[in-house]
Amino acid sequence: MISYGTDILHLSPTTAINLLIAMNACNLPGRFLPALISDRCIGPLNTLIPACLLSSMFIWMWVGTTTHSALLVVACFYGFACAGIQVLYASTVHSFCLGAKNQERRGVRAGMVFSVVGVACLTGTPIGGALIKYRTDRGLANPYLGAQCFAGVSLLMGGLLLLASRVVKEGWAATRA
Repeated sequence: MISYGTDILHLSPTTAINLLIAMNACNLPGRFLPALISDRCIGPLNTLIPACLLSSMFIWMWVGTTTHSALLVVACFYGFACAGIQVLYASTVHSFCLGAKNQERRGVRAGMVFSVVGVACLTGTPIGGALIKYRTDRGLANPYLGAQCFAGVSLLMGGLLLLASRVVKEGWAATRA
């Protein structure tokens, strides 16, 4: 968001850094509230699904931002929503691994999931950079559009796959998952 603010909205570097500060400030309560809801009410998977879908929604809102104040609002809401993903994915993996019959299978399951997450973390940023470079090299309007769409679709698909796994695991019944 910093480079988007400076490149597209022509914000000063200090103002663009303030976007990151605001996003991180909103990230802090976003780490506590979903964790409390998960622990006390509905479980980690049921909390992670809306966090993914909300994060995707805020990425799609970012596509339409054209002013500093709109980008600041999107950054704050996105910072809050994505914190839920960061704080809940490990406990969600653990809740899925509880279905394994023995302890060794739990470790294998968790290792497989964290391997996929690791690959996604290693490849997501270079893919986003390549998408920005592709549009920039061709002189297309809004060079960040491809990266924004990639991020929005990735989060949306992740949320929908989590929803599908929740339905397979628990069904549509209102249970803690």
